[in-house]
Amino acid sequence: MRVLLSASVALLASGCGSNDNLNAASPSNPTSAMPAAPDPASRGLAESECVELGQAMLDVCNHRGNSRSSQIDGYCSDLQRTIAESDAWLKTECLPHVRYIDSTCFRSATSVSVLMDCDRAVDHTTVTTRTAP
Repeated sequence: MRVLLSASVALLASGCGSNDNLNAASPSNPTSAMPAAPDPASRGLAESECVELGQAMLDVCNHRGNSRSSQIDGYCSDLQRTIAESDAWLKTECLPHVRYIDSTCFRSATSVSVLMDCDRAVDHTTVTTRTAP
């Protein structure tokens, strides 16, 4: 009896996971052959989204108060120059590198130091692909 029970458990256990290929592409399951949808968090931003993001970042800088930090003042000064006074940030930073998930970090920032943390997290080694928001 014990041998029969052990054999039954072993057979059941070996059957677990044997249905892993049920979702494989086959004539009976054509939808599984479709590529996975791109992750919306990793998509690049549209130009209008970059413009709005830049304004949101400038708003954080403009409402920072007196931080007495040369690093924070310098960061905000650089942002002011590259976002508000030219389109350099838009063309060289936001459009090619900032992803939707990065913009979420920037938009949730309530202090310049958090903006700086978000900025450090942007992957500048890859170029993002933009899709419609």
